[in-house]
Amino acid sequence: MAIPSRRIYITHCSAKKDLSFKDVETKATPDKLYTATPTQRFIKRCKDLEVT
Repeated sequence: MAIPSRRIYITHCSAKKDLSFKDVETKATPDKLYTATPTQRFIKRCKDLEVT
């Protein structure tokens, strides 16, 4: 039995951000953009559980 795909969405106003991405056209993934420790912990846990 296959496990269905799961997604997590983080809103644009969530947590502290790495300001180096502010005025550039480079897209950043949430694990690079959001710097707050609780957010990073959450992202790591999602990766550990293979949530995309």
